[in-house]
Amino acid sequence: DVVPKVEQYFQLKDAQPLVIVLVVFLNYKGGRYMKKQFRVKTHEDFQHVVRSGLVEKNRFFVVYYLESEFSYPRVGISAPIKLGNAVIRSKTRRQIRGMLQECWSELEAIDYVIIARKSYDLEQYGLGLEELKGLLNKIRRKRNEKKA
Repeated sequence: DVVPKVEQYFQLKDAQPLVIVLVVFLNYKGGRYMKKQFRVKTHEDFQHVVRSGLVEKNRFFVVYYLESEFSYPRVGISAPIKLGNAVIRSKTRRQIRGMLQECWSELEAIDYVIIARKSYDLEQYGLGLEELKGLLNKIRRKRNEKKA
């Protein structure tokens, strides 16, 4: 009984386009990676990672990381007031979440806190993505060297 309502809502004539719409919707990964379980959320968690963890920096980001008891990566994102007003900071956090979705498979099961620096430019998404991937690779290499 849902199909007729959806067909009516999308003004579809038969069920075939509906199947395509549902497949696209079900394959959408938009919010999958940054659900609450994948976030460093509380102030205490942020402070624990920043104070006790290791740090890697480049011109756009500062990434703190710390071993975790979880079997999946957790990420916290911070955009300081120096970046601009609330709109700019929110857009920065959204962009960083988008970057993390692109390189989620590269993340190890540790806690990360990513802080955007003042030099981060919203207009250069591709460059920011490359910088973030470079930092994550550097972190992975350092952790592999420690294990060896």
